[in-house]
Amino acid sequence: MRKNFYLFLLILLSGCGYKISSSQPSIAISHVEKDYDGMLAATLAKQLTDKGITYNNNSNLKLIVKIIERTTNDIGYMHDKEENGQPKQNILACEGREKIVTEISLKNEKEGKIIIGPLKISAYSDFDFIQQDAKQELVFTDIHNQQQETLPFSLGQLEAKESAEHAAQRPLYQKLAKNIIDVITSYL
Repeated sequence: MRKNFYLFLLILLSGCGYKISSSQPSIAISHVEKDYDGMLAATLAKQLTDKGITYNNNSNLKLIVKIIERTTNDIGYMHDKEENGQPKQNILACEGREKIVTEISLKNEKEGKIIIGPLKISAYSDFDFIQQDAKQELVFTDIHNQQQETLPFSLGQLEAKESAEHAAQRPLYQKLAKNIIDVITSYL
């Protein structure tokens, strides 16, 4: 009779979604080398939980991430313009790409063994910007023949290069974290 009761209780609890043990392991994230503001580490933790994996600093599995390369390159250009709107011979950069390359490993701390890696994983993000020293990009003539500054009318779409690079970091870290966690979960 008692055996039937435990069997009934096990079936009832498992039917309600209760689990006796989790099939997904928990993972700790070590300090991400060269992630000075901690944004990549935080994005990795969020991506883990979004995948249904428990983020736990006391876990036996530790994700080790190092940023080994960070580059920003100009990838888009336009002709500079004269005061009258005619193009000049020189060109100005107006589009950039920031790329981060990481080296990742997953280590079983209890056994002291590397389970995954080291692997190189990268991501990039593109952004547009304006040259702040190009007067033709910073002003326009309105219907009243008055010169107006462009930036207040840009709704955040026209930024100086440094601001645009900074704004591109969040989507870059999101792509990179997704790539890293996708690789880790494919091995688990």
